[in-house]
Parts: sequence; structure tokens; C-alpha cells
Amino acid sequence: MTCVGVQPFTAHGIVRDLTSTYPCIGTYLDGVAGALDKAPITERHVKSLWGRGRCFYHEGQLTDREKRQAKNAAVQMLEADVFKITLLELHRAFRAENLPVKMVLLLHDGIWFTFPHERVTVTRVTEEIQKIMENSVGLSVPLKVEMR
Repeated sequence: MTCVGVQPFTAHGIVRDLTSTYPCIGTYLDGVAGALDKAPITERHVKSLWGRGRCFYHEGQLTDREKRQAKNAAVQMLEADVFKITLLELHRAFRAENLPVKMVLLLHDGIWFTFPHERVTVTRVTEEIQKIMENSVGLSVPLKVEMR
């Protein structure tokens, strides 16, 4: 298949673009893989900010594939933790404010909601959802939410 006028996405290309835009992310991820490679076998694991872990108990030096997996694990575990915390915060807010909003589908990093328009306005619900999603966790980088 050929794409004309469109640059196909590859994981390598995405990481390259991300680290060229934000060099500190590349430095951090390289540090994760480097520290893992130097650690004793029993301590070869990557942990997220909230304690989620992935182990790499492999004798000898880590392969390039394992280093890529370690970098990927650091990113994916953070995303999973943020997503779960955000879901809980949304649920609590809907209950506390008596909003009849239901989360009906979780797909990758997206959430689909339903609610009766006669009981609550779309504007009120979307503003509440966006506020919670952008502030559910305190990170040193801002979280931005796109509503459709």
C-alpha cells in the first residue's frame, strides 16, 4: 500500500519526533534503559509513579529490543495509571454533583459518555469532564483533553 502526500506513522518516527521536540523525554527514557541495564538481575524492573511494574530478569546485558520495551513500559504504565485515576475521579464527580452521566465505552485513551440532554446541558457536562481529565493527576507537564 502506498500513501501519497501522507507520511505514514511508525513507532520509531513518533518517538523520534517526540524526542526532537522534547529532548528531556528522550534523555529520561534513555536513562530508564541505561539504569535497567546496569542494575543487578534481581532489580531489573521499571516502575511507574504509582508503583506499577514491569520486570526484565534477563542474564547479561539487555538486548536492544528489551531496552525499547523498557522505554515503552515507562510510557505505557504512566498512561495506564493516569487513565485509571481519571476514571475514578470522573465517577466520583458525577456522583457528587448528581450528574446522570454514564461512561459507556473505554477505547485506548478515549472515553465515550452518554447522558440525558433534557436533564443536563452538553456544555455543563463537557466542561466538567474536561476540567477533571486535565486536573486528575499532578504532573510537571500539562494534560490536554480533546472533546469531540
